[in-house]
Amino acid sequence: MRKHRLLLYRVILSLIGLCWVQLGLIALPSQAVRATGSGAPTVQERSGSRLQFLPSQTRQLCQGDSATFTLWKYYYEAPADPDQPVTPLDLSPGEVTVAPLIRYVKISALNGQVSPSEFLLSTPSQYMRFTYTAAGTGEDVIIATIDDGSATAERNIRILPTCEYDISFFEMSSQSLDTGGFYAVFKGDGDFSVDRTDESAGVLTGSGQDDVALLMWAFAPDVFSCTMDKITANSTFQVEGMLFAEPYDFLHVNLRFQPLLFPGTMVWRCAGIGMGAGELRIPLDGVASDPDDMDMYGLTFPLEGGVEDIQVPHGYGYVVVTRR
Repeated sequence: MRKHRLLLYRVILSLIGLCWVQLGLIALPSQAVRATGSGAPTVQERSGSRLQFLPSQTRQLCQGDSATFTLWKYYYEAPADPDQPVTPLDLSPGEVTVAPLIRYVKISALNGQVSPSEFLLSTPSQYMRFTYTAAGTGEDVIIATIDDGSATAERNIRILPTCEYDISFFEMSSQSLDTGGFYAVFKGDGDFSVDRTDESAGVLTGSGQDDVALLMWAFAPDVFSCTMDKITANSTFQVEGMLFAEPYDFLHVNLRFQPLLFPGTMVWRCAGIGMGAGELRIPLDGVASDPDDMDMYGLTFPLEGGVEDIQVPHGYGYVVVTRR
């Protein structure tokens, strides 16, 4: 649970003070790869080619995202069997050795697209980089195969429906004292999206609208009682932060607010013993919230969205993120 000082708190104190003058008041993940020859080469029974996806590459993308993958092809020479004598190659006179065939690695995906989808094998050890673009949702599999079937490797990818989110928040604060009190509500709605910076991270960008409603009252027992007409204000906020994919899989969200400027006039309606009923009007020009009290930092949510509670003075609050 994050602590957040309700942005109106100082404004309320300022307005209360103004009124009293007038009145006299937020391990490397397990790699989903099935390959012939995964990890560092180990003792195997037969020599031959191997295919392997390099580690530290994403297993989770959003629909429409593109990511670059690196595939490694290498030739593995099995250790000599000490129990088997070495037999020299015996070529009959006139026998001609056949040059190795030209081989390719072909890459495909069950749902997404890959580009390029074919690589010519030119060296015993070779790195191949290709771009995968996610399509559909759910699980997808990237398949790499040497065209003679001598080696294959697979990479499982989870495709999320979208990397666009809605965000909303609500804060309420109230207090009642012997000389008065207040009730304030601060809420807002917006949206943001994820701009990928690489295969495992992304930058959050978005915006929204916020508004506030405030009521106050003041009294002196057996002397006077005053109630303020509700005042409202609105402004905008920016959504910033990062998406961290595997192995963390969470959204780090920051909200940065523009100042709330309270327009017009604050109207108090008062009644007192021996003074009857009256109205007090106080200009609000220049009264604004402090952005330092408004910003919310370090909110964290799972990639599918969620709710985070916020502690505010004399009240409560929460922020909701929902993936579209």
